[in-house]
Amino acid sequence: MAEEWEDRVDTVSRTMLGLTVACAKCHDHKFDPIRTRDYYALAGVFASTKMVNRTSGGQEVKGDVKAEQMDGTTMHIVEDGEAQDLNIFIRGNVERKGPAVPRRFIRVLSEGEPRLFKEGSGRKELAEAIASGENPLTARVMVNRVWGMLMGRPLVGTPSNFGHSGELATHPELLDDLAVRFMENGWSIKWLVREIVLSATYGQSSLNSARGMQADAGNVLLWRMNRRRMTVEQWRDSVLFTSGRLARGGGKSMELDDSNNFRRTVYARISRLKLNDLLMQFDYPDANVHSEKRSVTTTPAQKLFMLNSPFVISGAKSLVARLKAEGVEEDGEKVKRVYGLVLSRKPRAEEVEMAREFLDGAEEGGMTRWEQLAQVMLVCSEAIYVD
Repeated sequence: MAEEWEDRVDTVSRTMLGLTVACAKCHDHKFDPIRTRDYYALAGVFASTKMVNRTSGGQEVKGDVKAEQMDGTTMHIVEDGEAQDLNIFIRGNVERKGPAVPRRFIRVLSEGEPRLFKEGSGRKELAEAIASGENPLTARVMVNRVWGMLMGRPLVGTPSNFGHSGELATHPELLDDLAVRFMENGWSIKWLVREIVLSATYGQSSLNSARGMQADAGNVLLWRMNRRRMTVEQWRDSVLFTSGRLARGGGKSMELDDSNNFRRTVYARISRLKLNDLLMQFDYPDANVHSEKRSVTTTPAQKLFMLNSPFVISGAKSLVARLKAEGVEEDGEKVKRVYGLVLSRKPRAEEVEMAREFLDGAEEGGMTRWEQLAQVMLVCSEAIYVD
């Protein structure tokens, strides 16, 4: 149980507060003003909760029932259990207990002595303390994460560590301004996204210039947009949408390898024991631990997947079938339609000519030339990278 409490404290504190509170499990934090008492004050909140499965009617599912044996409407939820304050484990040893620590928020983020949590487990009070206007750290962390997802690089290069050992913000005034206005606008992620994407900074091209590269090769001053690769979820969803196969809505989680799974990738089943090969191939993070940002790798296996995967091949065939169903017959018009669907632009004259030359070639590999062209379009760099 102690490991579960540590995982929850670590995940919540790094995700919402940008602080490595779990480092204070065995001793006071070596770099930040976080005490061992702060860790056990938060751990007590999670020690006072329990996880249960409940039917849509509110009845608890008793016994060791596997997920696939439960009704599809069953909910896996967290609720208050028996409230308890934890003793400090001396140097992290569960057998050596020190004084009990009442459940409360982190002292350094509180005005004066933190107010003790009295309502059940304290989860609600903890949530209110995290998302409080008196604690602007949360707003800065969230703004930084959203900025990083939209701009390709966060303002603070260590999104889950705003402490002493983390990186300084490249534009601290910008981060603080957005954080304050984020709170003033009701902590609305929709407002924040709109504010960023309508800015002149977001609207820049990712093209380099000799002068810009000489002055600021790392683009710290944001003189251009950072070119960024789509996540595997975004790319898979775009292939389904472009080929006309994307199924709207959710439902019971399915394996990504299921040939009948046409729903958005966010609804797929994620295993903590063995991550799906597609997700693992394209840098999906370890589902067992907190991950502050994704790696972006380029490997031969990724290209081999795109050339040989049944998912990509069937997507290419479905895209060609979509063109036929739309009644587009002439090759030039079909090329324009494919460019519009996949790349959201019109092809240049030389691109139309290259496509015509390719279509005149001999068929091979059990695919028509049009299906091969569609496959190339779905996996080309322009379809995978955002400029």
